[in-house]
Amino acid sequence: MNILCSSSVLLGKEAFSQFGKVVTKAEAEICADDLADTDILITRSKIKINEALLKDSPISFYGTATAGFDHVDTAYLDSRKCHFAMASGCNANSVSEYITAALLHLATLHNFVLKDKVIGIVGHGHTGSQVANKARALGMEVLLNDPPKALIDHENDYVSLEELIANSDIVSLHIPYIKGGEHPTENLLSAEILDQSLVGSVFINASRAEVGDQEKIIELKKSGHFLALVTDVWSSEINKELMQVSDIATPHIAGHSYTGKLNGTVMLYDACCHFLGRVPQCN
Repeated sequence: MNILCSSSVLLGKEAFSQFGKVVTKAEAEICADDLADTDILITRSKIKINEALLKDSPISFYGTATAGFDHVDTAYLDSRKCHFAMASGCNANSVSEYITAALLHLATLHNFVLKDKVIGIVGHGHTGSQVANKARALGMEVLLNDPPKALIDHENDYVSLEELIANSDIVSLHIPYIKGGEHPTENLLSAEILDQSLVGSVFINASRAEVGDQEKIIELKKSGHFLALVTDVWSSEINKELMQVSDIATPHIAGHSYTGKLNGTVMLYDACCHFLGRVPQCN
């Protein structure tokens, strides 16, 4: 079995070598010609996984060692019966630690106390739930918004996005980028919604840039409506104006920890074992 693994996947060669011959290559250099004899492809997110890349390959298993899958044409993978695996939650703790560090820094920078502040968490999945746990440990009140999760989670209380925005001292986004469907998130934080936020509130986006109206976010920060702004995610290019008005601006690194990357590799290794009917040899 031939396996092509992006060199950016931590310990990828070591993890997947038990399944066959592993070739590693920089993700930006992987092309269709490399996949002519490849059965398994493992990457991170800096490559488009679509028909143009895979149509002439025999690939039967593709895995992304990331929590997000915006780069994957899942419908195409389904159409060719290629098994798809991702590493949901692999970097959730890392992102929650980033949010906690950002909040502590902002509290010092702007001279406020986190205890008893209301934090509204949009998206209560792997990451949002860990952010909520840490916020409660800091003495904060937590409001949650996650319509799909609210349908199946009867242990937590959920509020509408409008109620969350209107009552939160801090808003933190932890939602995937979804276009269309029953619960789309594209421009979920629209200009109209953002206008309902509290004056003097803190706005944090460490999920996807496309879920919020960037121009409105810039306007609200410039006007003083937002006390502070934390931005870790960007569209195809970094918005220089957004970067300049953000108190903390980072290049989508909230989840880039060694542990988070290692978790991603282990999760794909386990998924590959399951796909091939193998017993995992390590944890």
